Amino acid sequence: MRPSVELGHGTSRPRTPSLTQNVSWGVRGALPFAVVFSCGCVVLAMFQRSITIQLGASDSVNALAVIAFYFVGAVLVGTAVGLARPLFRWRIGAAAVGAFVAIPIELAIILLVRGWSRLTLFDLATAGIFALIMGVPAGLILWEVLATDGKRSTKRAP
Repeated sequence: MRPSVELGHGTSRPRTPSLTQNVSWGVRGALPFAVVFSCGCVVLAMFQRSITIQLGASDSVNALAVIAFYFVGAVLVGTAVGLARPLFRWRIGAAAVGAFVAIPIELAIILLVRGWSRLTLFDLATAGIFALIMGVPAGLILWEVLATDGKRSTKRAP
């Protein structure tokens, strides 16, 4: 239950979180993803028996750079989502935030693997498609979680 602010005459409305609380909320929500993805990166490096992870015939990436990317990305994306938290009141706002933060995530992954010199128009299109395919549903899932205040419904399906 959200804390309430008395408006007088017995009426109240939910307290609006501060900017700092929103950013903290966003970063706290993103950091567990960085931990899980970093563990996956460590396992992949262990299987390849190298700190350099081979991603095909011509692409490779340093596992430590990937782990650093996950944590820096979690802080940046968490901050962006936290700043945009008021938009999660509406489905369309949640979808827009999801798409917005998915674009830099995909571009950062492409840059980490390929570098600036090999960035193409196709890569930019890929980032846009990624935003629609992954970002919009992620935003909507978060909207659903927030709309139910993190509680599962006790109603049974017919």
